[in-house]
Order: sequence, then structure tokens, then C-alpha cells
Amino acid sequence: MRHRDEKHWIFALLVGFSLASTPALSSCRPVAPPMGPRIHIDLPLVDAPGRRFSLQQARGKVTVLAFVASWCVPCQMVLQRMLRVQALYGKKIAMVAVATDRQVRFSREFKRDLHLPFPLLVGNSETMHRAGLPSVPLVPLVYVLDKEGRIRYAHKGLVTTKVLAQEVGRILDLGR
Repeated sequence: MRHRDEKHWIFALLVGFSLASTPALSSCRPVAPPMGPRIHIDLPLVDAPGRRFSLQQARGKVTVLAFVASWCVPCQMVLQRMLRVQALYGKKIAMVAVATDRQVRFSREFKRDLHLPFPLLVGNSETMHRAGLPSVPLVPLVYVLDKEGRIRYAHKGLVTTKVLAQEVGRILDLGR
């Protein structure tokens, strides 16, 4: 019986360590260098109603770009936090979300249910690769881009409203 209890204890420790190192559950620290690679802003995407959209439309503004999925509860939380940051900075910034669900119908319902005023585009890991980003299936994945489209901050998993607002504010302050 003692040997069996030791096995359960070791298993619990391994699970605990693996959960603590899971990006979605880790702290919200920037994972990109201060001046990261440039996103390919001419990447053509389609929004939920089927209209073409390019990140070129956000050029000249600090942009928060999030890769999300409709089934992902943390993604919904990130989108709500993006709404709060947009309310704080208004038209000085742009918000763009890319749903990795691959189906326009899911993206359309997702946008409607969350009442998003910013574009919710349809994409997948290939979209991320074409944008010059790592093709990581992990969602949410949030990038804060400067006015030239360079990655300034990146978050794998959840990011708080406070951290997101501070990062956007820092970039806006640098542009003055």
C-alpha cells in the first residue's frame, strides 16, 4: 500500500509541475523582445461577414492582435479585456482578433455573442505562418504591435487588462 501511495504522490507532483509550466496558466509576462519582428501587415484575411481585411488598415496605430478560438474560455476573457483597453485609449489604437476556428459561421456567432466592435477575422495556423508568426496552436495568443507593425509584446495565454493597457500606453508614449 505504501508503494502505491508514493506513486500517486509522484504523479501529483509531476502533474502540478506540468500545469505550472503551461503557458495558458503562467504569468502574463512579455515573451517577445522589445523590438520584435514585423508582422506582414498586407496579409489578406476575411472577417466574419466575409469582407476582406488587411492589417494594413491598422497601420499607423498601436495594434493589439489576438489569435483566439470560439470554444476557448480564456480567449473570451482576453477579448473582453481588449474591449476595456480600447475604451481606455479610443481611436488611438486598433484591435484585431483572428479566430482559428476555420469556419466563418463559428466566427460570426462568436463576434455576435461577445458584441465585438473590432474585426474578428477567420484564420488558422497557416494564417499565422504567412503573417511571419510561429504557427502555434496555443490560444489565446496576443501581440501588441507598434505603429510600424513590429511586435513589441507577446503573451501566450491570458493577459490582464492592466498589463495590456500599460503596454499600449508605453508604446503610445514612445511615439510622442
